[in-house]
Amino acid sequence: MSRWGTSKYSPEFRADAVALYHASPGGTYASVAKGVGVNYGTLRTWVRDAEQAARPGAGRPALWRGRTCTGRDVTAVDSRGNFSGD
Repeated sequence: MSRWGTSKYSPEFRADAVALYHASPGGTYASVAKGVGVNYGTLRTWVRDAEQAARPGAGRPALWRGRTCTGRDVTAVDSRGNFSGD
């Protein structure tokens, strides 16, 4: 679902468009998007979202995986937000 309401594109349509992009050697976002009838930015967002969802731990920011972006262990956080681990 888009942030502006319901999407006019089904999840299946999006998945097919992403698969087509991945299966098009040398294909650009613009060329594949034109072929399926969407804006290139829309296709780019769908591809990015699909690639992020395929990664381990997808959908969870680094902080919630127990590490900050600096690699410090934050699994032991007290009630004031201070961490005590490393």
